[in-house]
Amino acid sequence: MDDRSEAPISFASRTLKSCERNYAQIDREALAIVFGLRKYRQYVTGRKVTVYTDHKPLIGLFNSKKTIPEVISPRMLRWSLLLGAHDYQIRYRPGAQMDLADALSRLPQQDSEPDDNTEADDVLMVEGFRRPPLDCKTIAEETEKDPALHQVLLWARHGWPNQVGLAYQEHGKRRH
Repeated sequence: MDDRSEAPISFASRTLKSCERNYAQIDREALAIVFGLRKYRQYVTGRKVTVYTDHKPLIGLFNSKKTIPEVISPRMLRWSLLLGAHDYQIRYRPGAQMDLADALSRLPQQDSEPDDNTEADDVLMVEGFRRPPLDCKTIAEETEKDPALHQVLLWARHGWPNQVGLAYQEHGKRRH
């Protein structure tokens, strides 16, 4: 959206496992971030992501611009390394301004033990590829080579003209 407004595109929630219920508050808050990035990995990988939290200590702990603290639990170290694979920043937002997330946390699911088979399936699927079929660099290079897509990209970056040629009408319909 051009006006920088925010709109939810998806919601996700899960119930804590019995061992996770014993985590310290900061660990549970960090787990929520890790869960979100894992859940939406296919959408956030390779993109700059802003994560909002109402738990200020996480901002210093998971600051992507700083090194990992020397004194940190093994769990937090693992999570820091996992988060390091993403281009993210964490910002504070008071809980009163995050009512949708708060509502999900207050309505736990009935299933008390989430299914962990999904991650194993994802790992097996990823291991099946020797190299990804396409990567961002290849897509960018091929887009630059294609005259029509190159022109559409320029318009997307610098503004669309009022009238576009017949060859660009389909692209023009999807510009907003």
